[in-house]
Amino acid sequence: MKSFLTRLFLIAFPFVMGILFIVFGIRNHLLGKESENWPTVQGKLVSESSTRPKKNKTIYVFYQYQVKGITYENSRVNFRDDNGSKEKIRDQYNVGDALEVHYQAHDPEQSVLEPGASSMGLITKIFGSLFCFALSGVFLMMRRR
Repeated sequence: MKSFLTRLFLIAFPFVMGILFIVFGIRNHLLGKESENWPTVQGKLVSESSTRPKKNKTIYVFYQYQVKGITYENSRVNFRDDNGSKEKIRDQYNVGDALEVHYQAHDPEQSVLEPGASSMGLITKIFGSLFCFALSGVFLMMRRR
């Protein structure tokens, strides 16, 4: 029974991960396209930091903005969420500097500093999902032996 559950997990987990890659890839691509038409408001950079565990460097950029008297804070630079874009913002602005924030009119908590979508981001997610599906298939074939 334990062996069956282990095999089932090895098949189901990569498959579910593949589905998630597709869902979030398409979602971010569509939101990126939609963000090109979002209204803008002046915001300000409130903090920035970076961590450097071993080889990977993670950059955080936090900004605040107001819509209809309500203050929001976000860290999303764009729908690619790549460190290069965050580093560019961090190098271009100092804490306290004004910047243009694009926000979703019906959900102002959703915002970006750089609107638009990247086809490369969607392609990356699709290849990630194909890899997960292939891995799931390999485990399924191994199960049948």
